[in-house]
Amino acid sequence: MADVDMIPRSYRNALRARRTLACYGVALILVLAAGGACAGLVRVRLARETPHLAQLRNDAARAAALQGLVAASEQRLNRLSVNARAYAALRGAGTAAALARILDAALPDGVWLDRVELARDYEPQREPGGGAAPAGATRVATQDAAGAQAWRITERVDLDGHAFDQAALATFLEALSASPALAGVRFVDGTSAQGGDATLAFRATATLRRGDRAP
Repeated sequence: MADVDMIPRSYRNALRARRTLACYGVALILVLAAGGACAGLVRVRLARETPHLAQLRNDAARAAALQGLVAASEQRLNRLSVNARAYAALRGAGTAAALARILDAALPDGVWLDRVELARDYEPQREPGGGAAPAGATRVATQDAAGAQAWRITERVDLDGHAFDQAALATFLEALSASPALAGVRFVDGTSAQGGDATLAFRATATLRRGDRAP
């Protein structure tokens, strides 16, 4: 006896379609669940790494600032090295050597010089031979057809430098004032250095004492 399938084909197709849709639905739910878990993991990682990233940015900014300070310090070191070589070359003899010894004795820790300039000025005296020359001046007489003319020779020392603080600068100026070889030590001005440098830039001037000399 032949078997007769009494289930309609349409019912079987509908059942197969429902099963397929159910599989797709389960797969979609699994994908969404995995996506949600990944998103949560990413949020947790971001929450942990954001402060670390901010710290790295701050460290990079500080490193850049320190790099700028190092570059400025290297430039200043090179300039000071050049000045030191020139200063050492001036130690030969005469006025430059005497000035070098004076500055060496007066410079304390925390003060350095960027520029030392020795200028010589000639000033005519109104009354030849009258009165003593002021401190730091040398009287020189020159003879011409009109008679003798007296001149005062003044050797002025101009100093530019830096100090770590006011106390170190005051100590340096006091040492200069106490030197018997200098007269009229005067603080000209002082300003705080720019570019993150905490030093104090200053300028001072003095007159180098000289004995009276004949021409």
